[in-house]
Amino acid sequence: MRLKILMVSIMTVLFCGCIANGKHYSSSSHSSTSAKETFIHDKYGDLPHDCHSGATCAYYGGKYATGDGVVKNYEMAVRYYIKSCNYDDGYSDSCSIPGGLYLIGKGVPKDEEKATRWLRKGCDRGSGYGCYVLAVMYKDGTYYRKDRKKADRYFRKGCEYDYEKSCDHVESSHRNDRRKDECHDKKSCAYYGSKYLNGNGVRENHKRALRYFEKGCKYAGGSGENCSFAGALYIVGNGIKKNTGRAAKLFEKGCDGRDGYGCYALAVMYKDGTYYRKNKKKARRYFEKGCKYGYKKSCGHISSSYEHKYKHDRGHKSDDEDFDYLKATRKLEKTCNKGDGESCYLLGELYKRGKGVRRNMSTAMRMFKKGCSKGYGKSCATAGAHYFYGKGIKKDARQAKTLFEKGCRLNSDLGCMSLGYYYHTAKHGKKDLRKAKKYYKKACKLGDKNSCKLYRKM
Repeated sequence: MRLKILMVSIMTVLFCGCIANGKHYSSSSHSSTSAKETFIHDKYGDLPHDCHSGATCAYYGGKYATGDGVVKNYEMAVRYYIKSCNYDDGYSDSCSIPGGLYLIGKGVPKDEEKATRWLRKGCDRGSGYGCYVLAVMYKDGTYYRKDRKKADRYFRKGCEYDYEKSCDHVESSHRNDRRKDECHDKKSCAYYGSKYLNGNGVRENHKRALRYFEKGCKYAGGSGENCSFAGALYIVGNGIKKNTGRAAKLFEKGCDGRDGYGCYALAVMYKDGTYYRKNKKKARRYFEKGCKYGYKKSCGHISSSYEHKYKHDRGHKSDDEDFDYLKATRKLEKTCNKGDGESCYLLGELYKRGKGVRRNMSTAMRMFKKGCSKGYGKSCATAGAHYFYGKGIKKDARQAKTLFEKGCRLNSDLGCMSLGYYYHTAKHGKKDLRKAKKYYKKACKLGDKNSCKLYRKM
C-alpha cells in the first residue's frame, strides 16, 4: 500500500512539471569543462539527445518520463536525470526522481540501495520530494529500520523545501500533539507559538501562534514574553482582527512579567497617543523599564532623547543649566553596559566635553571604541577622527582608516565622508580620487550634504 502511495508521489513529481521549476544546487563554479563532461559521458554513454547542462538534461528526462513528444521511456528518463544530477547546475529533483523510480522498480530494476543513495543526494541538495520519500521509508521501515525521530526530521526538512506532502504530515503530527495538550506550561507555549509565528518546520499560522501565546500568558506566573507576543499580533493583525485595547492589556502583562519588549511597546503607545492619552512621563518610564529588562530598542530610545538634548544644548548654551547631565551620565552608563552602542557614544561625548563628569579624553576614547564595537557607526567615525587629527591622542592614520572603514560599513554618513576625505587629501597615504568619489557618494546617499557637494565637484 505504501509503495503505491510513493508511486503516486513520484508520478505527481514527473507530471506536474516540478523539474522545470526545481531548485538548482550550487557549486563554486559551473563545470561545463571537458573533464567533467568526459566523466559523465563515459559513465552514462551516448544518449539520443545531446545535453551539456543540468537544466537541459532534466528537460529531456522530463520528456521521456511523461512521453512529451517522444515515446515514454522511464529507463531513458532515469539516465537523463542522473546525468543532470551530476552536473553542477543540475536540479535537486533530478537526483531524487531516479531514487523514487529505483524504489518502485518503474522502468529500472528495483534496487533499494540505489534508491536511497539518489534520494539522499537529492534531499541534501534541496529536494523536498527526496526528503519526503526518505521520511516515509524511515516511518514504515522500508529498507531502513523504523525510526520515528529520523522520519520526523526528514518530514520537517521536506516541508522547509516547500514539498506540500511533507508539510501536510508535519501539520498532522502537530494536530496529534495538540490533542495530547503539549502546551502545558509557559515555555512550551512560547515554543509552539514561535514555531507557528515564524513558520519553523510548519506552515506559518498567526492565529494558531496567537492561541499558544495567549494560553502561555494565562498560566500562573506566565512568561511576559508570551503576553507581549500576543499583544504584537493584535497590533499587526495579519490574519487576526486588530484590537489595540487587547494589545495594550497584554503589553501591560508582558511588562509586569519583566519582558522588555512589552514595556517598550507600552512606551511607544504612551508616546504616540495610541489607545492611551499621550503621556511623556509614562512613556519615558516604560522606555527605561524596557531597557532595564534588556530590550535594546528601549535603550536606544533613551540614548536618542539624550542626543537630541545634547544637540539642542550645543546650539543653546543658555539652556545648558536646565539639563541634568549627571543624571544623563548615570543613565547612559547603564544602557551602554547593556550593549547599546549609541549610549556609549553619547557617554564618550560627555567625557569629552566634561558635562556631568570630569573631562577625560582617555575615557572618552574608550567609550567611542566601545560604542563602535557594539555596532554604532558614528562612534567608529568619531574615534577615527580623533586618531586622524591627533585630538587628545597620538596621531595614527592606519587606526583612523580602520575605524572610518568600519563606520562606513555600519552605514554612518560621517564614517563614509571621513573615509572619502582620507583618500581625497592623501595627508596620511596615497591619494585615490576614485575611492574618494565612491565614499563621498555613499555618504551623500546616507544624508551628508557636504559629501554631496564634494561628490559633485569631483
